[in-house]
Amino acid sequence: MYQATCFASLASLYLLAPHETTIIGIVYAAMIFGLMSGCGVTTYILPQALFPPEDRSTLNGLSAALAKVGGAIGVSAYKTLNDEFSVSAAMYGCMASAIGGFLVTIAFVPRHVDDDKVRLPA
Repeated sequence: MYQATCFASLASLYLLAPHETTIIGIVYAAMIFGLMSGCGVTTYILPQALFPPEDRSTLNGLSAALAKVGGAIGVSAYKTLNDEFSVSAAMYGCMASAIGGFLVTIAFVPRHVDDDKVRLPA
């Protein structure tokens, strides 16, 4: 939800105060900080904790490949929204995507992992 809040803030700033570049820069920096903080958890820690050891490398590779596809779709959609509508529309689209990712995570990632089933490599 942090990312969705940052995207909504950026979209609103671009609509209401497009010349406040200092504030936009601060919100943008906060957003980038959040993006860089979450990637390691979702890329490296969750697969180790959630996928069974015998399938871990395959599923981790599949997850990474799908993330690349999602990134390509996101870049294309952002450019289209930005070109056809505005920066604010693109940011609201990013906000919707972040909320969707949050909901998928809440729905499909268990809150507790059975420690007996998780065998992390030594």
